[in-house]
Amino acid sequence: MPGDSSSPESSNAIGKTLDGFEPVRPSELGSNEVGSSELRREELPQGEPANAPFGKTLTDHSGQRAAEIRSRLGVAANTDVRSGSKTQRTLASKPWFTRRRVATGVSLLVILIAACLAGAILASAIQRATENLVRRSLLSVLAANEHSLKMMFSDLRSESERYSKDEVVRQLCRDCLQSGDAEREQVTSQLLVEIPPLIGSVPWVLLDQSGQIASSSRRSLIDLRLDLSKSNFDRLHGGQSTLVLPQYVQGWEDRDAIMVMVSPLMDRHQCYGAFGWVMEADDRFSQLLQITRSGETDESYAMDGQGRLLSSSRFEEALGDKGFPRNSVLNYEIRDPGYDVLLENAVNDPDVRRPLTRMADQATRRADGMDLSGYRNYRGAMVVGAWKWLPDLEFAVVTEMELSEAYLPATILRRVLIATLAGVVIFAGIAISLIAYSRHRAFRRLQREEEAIDGRRIGQYRIVELLGVGGMGSVYRGRHEYLRRDVAIKVLEGEQLSSRSVARFHREVQLTSTLRHPNTIAIFDFGQYSAVTGESQIGTVSLDDEVDPGETFYYVMEYIDGISLQQLIDFYGPQSPERTVHFLLQICGSIAEAHKAGLIHRDIKPANILVSAHGGLWDHIKVLDFGLVKDIGGDSNLTLQEGVTRADSMTGTPLYMAPETIRDPATASPRGDIYSIGSVGYALLTGRPIFDGDSVIDLCLKQLEEVPKRPEERVSHELPNQLQDILMRCLDRSVENRFASVAECTAALESLPEAGRWTQAMSADWWENEFEQAARTQPGQTKNPTLDDAALTR
Repeated sequence: MPGDSSSPESSNAIGKTLDGFEPVRPSELGSNEVGSSELRREELPQGEPANAPFGKTLTDHSGQRAAEIRSRLGVAANTDVRSGSKTQRTLASKPWFTRRRVATGVSLLVILIAACLAGAILASAIQRATENLVRRSLLSVLAANEHSLKMMFSDLRSESERYSKDEVVRQLCRDCLQSGDAEREQVTSQLLVEIPPLIGSVPWVLLDQSGQIASSSRRSLIDLRLDLSKSNFDRLHGGQSTLVLPQYVQGWEDRDAIMVMVSPLMDRHQCYGAFGWVMEADDRFSQLLQITRSGETDESYAMDGQGRLLSSSRFEEALGDKGFPRNSVLNYEIRDPGYDVLLENAVNDPDVRRPLTRMADQATRRADGMDLSGYRNYRGAMVVGAWKWLPDLEFAVVTEMELSEAYLPATILRRVLIATLAGVVIFAGIAISLIAYSRHRAFRRLQREEEAIDGRRIGQYRIVELLGVGGMGSVYRGRHEYLRRDVAIKVLEGEQLSSRSVARFHREVQLTSTLRHPNTIAIFDFGQYSAVTGESQIGTVSLDDEVDPGETFYYVMEYIDGISLQQLIDFYGPQSPERTVHFLLQICGSIAEAHKAGLIHRDIKPANILVSAHGGLWDHIKVLDFGLVKDIGGDSNLTLQEGVTRADSMTGTPLYMAPETIRDPATASPRGDIYSIGSVGYALLTGRPIFDGDSVIDLCLKQLEEVPKRPEERVSHELPNQLQDILMRCLDRSVENRFASVAECTAALESLPEAGRWTQAMSADWWENEFEQAARTQPGQTKNPTLDDAALTR
C-alpha cells in the first residue's frame, strides 16, 4: 500500500542515494592471475572482516592464500593448480596478443568510430540549431523594426489627416495658399496657434500643388521645394496620405535629409495642397532602427528602390576614414565592394561602379527574403540578413549581422566537440582498461558516502538520506533519536551560508510555523547546530551579522511520502473534474488560513503541492514552500530585515503568477494567490498550463496580454461549465473580477455538483491500482520527497 512506508514501492517513492548501482560481489569479478576466483569468504585469513573490500583482500593476502591452498593440495609453488602440470610462469611464455588486449583494441576502435559518427551528427545538429536561432533572432528584430516604423508613420499619418480634415485648419491653409507674402505671415501665425507641435517638436509644413512649402512651424523651411515623386502625386490626387522619402532640400540651412508624411487638402475631390509633418532622416528615423542593436556588428537600416541608404549607418565614422562620405543618408549605395573595407588598407574609389549586394538585388525588386549562408554587405563584410519591402512606405527595412558573430556559438561548440573527441580518443584505452576497477571504486565511494550520511547527526536527529538539493538549502530524510519517527530536515550550511540567506531561512520557518491547517506542511523543530561543539541552539541572525561557516541552520518538518501535483500531471495526465475539485478545496483551506493570518504565499504551483496516502487518508494535500511569502499583517515578530525577500522583487513562477504581480511585484495581494489557485486547477483539469511559451519573457507577455482559453478548448472532451466558470473567474486579468477571497472561492467550489463526489474509496482504488502499477514499472518517476527538487530551485 502506498501509505505503508515499509512497502517496497513506498521505499522507491522516497528514492535511494545509489539508484542504478548494484553491489559488486567478489564472485562476479572473475579470476585473477595472482589468486583464484574460487576463493570463498570462509577461506579469508583469521581476523579479516567478512565484508572487507575484495580488492584489498587480493592485495594484502593473495600470496599467502595461494600458498595455503597449494600446501593443502600438496602442489609445489610453481605448479598450476588447475592443470596439475608444472609450468614456469614467465613473461616470455605469454603471447602479446592476449584476448584482453585484442578486446581492448577492438573496443577502442569501436569507440573511435562511434565518436566520429556522433561528432558528425552532433556537429550537424549544432549547425541546424544555431541556424534556427539566428533565423528567429533576425525575424524578431526585423518584425520589431517593421512594427516600430509602421507605428511611427501611422501616428504621423493620423495627425496629418486629422488636421487636413479640420475645417478651421483647411480654411486657413486655403487662405495661406491663395494669399500674398504679407497675408501669408498672418495666416501662418494663426496656424501656429491652431496646430501645436508634436512630441519632440516635430515641425509641420503646408505644401502647394507643386511641392513648394508655403508655410511651416519651422521658418527656415518656408519657400523651399520638395521633390515629390510620381507616386506621391498620384496618392495625393487620389485623396491618400503619402510618405515623401528622405531628400536633401536645396536652400535649407540645416543641410540634413528630411522626410515628410503628408495628407491631401481636398475641395470637391480636387487636391489644392497638402499638410504634413517633417522628420530628419538621420534623427528620429535612424534612432528608431538603432534601438534593436544588441551585438557588436548587427545593424538595421532602411533603403529605397534604387539601393540607396535612407538611414544612418552604424559604421559611418569608420567608413568616413576609408573615403566614404561622412553623412551616409542617401550617400551610401548598397553595393558589394568585393572586400571588407574596414579590414583592408584600400581607400574607396567613388568612380568604380560595384554590383548590388545579394540582398539589395532582391529588395530593389520588392521581394522579401533571408540569407543565412552569408553574403557581402555594402562595406564588404560577410553577413547574414533578413529584409522586407514595405509597400505602403515604399522602402525596405533590413537587418544584418556579421557571419562570424551570428555563428559564434556554433563555432565554439564545434571546437569544444573536436577537443572532446580528441580527449575521448586519447583516454579511451585507459578508460577501458580501468573500467572494472573504476566501477568498483565508485561503488565503494558511494557506499562510504552513504555510511557517512547515515552516521551524521544534527541535534536529536539522525540523517538517513539526501532527498534534494536547491539554491536555498538541502533536504534530508531524518529520524528522531528517541521517538523513532521519520522527518524531513531542511539544512542551510557550507557555501549556501550568508547573512541574507540565514535571515530568509529564519523568516521562512517562522512564518510557516504560525500556520496550523491540516493541509499545510507542519514544522516540528528549528535550530542552529555547531559541528565544532556538537551543540544545538536557537538564535537569530540579522543582515549585518557575520555567519560562521562552521554553523548549520536547520528546521524539521513532517515527512510526506507522496508525489507532487506536477508529477501527477506529468505522469498521469488530466484529472477528473471530481478529483480536481477535491484537490482545490484542500488547497483553498490551506491558503485561506494563511490569508487570515495576513500572509500571501506568492508561489502556489503544482510542484509546491504534495498529494499523499497515509494514516488512512487518501488524496491528502499538503501545501509547501512558504519561503516567498509576503507578510501583509504587519506582525513585527515575523517581519525580518528589509531585503530578505523584498515585496517588490520578482519572485515565483511566471506560469502561475497573476498578471498584476508580473507587472509590479509590489502589488502582490490575496487575489494574486486566487489566480495561482485557478492556474493549478486549470493544469489539473487539462494536463497543461494556461499558456505555452518558449521563454520566460514570452510567458510573461502572454500572461499580461492574452486571455486563457477555456479548459474545454484544450481537451478533447466536455467539461462541467460551472467548474470552468469558476476557474476562468480566478484567472480573470482584472483583479476586481476575481473572487474577493479564498473563502468565496471555496463556497463556489462547494456548490458544484462535483463537490464531494470524489470519495475516499475512489482515492484508495487509484492509489492501490494506477499508482502501484506505475511504481512497479517506473519507480523513479513516482518518487517525491517532502520538498521536491524543483521547489527548492528558484
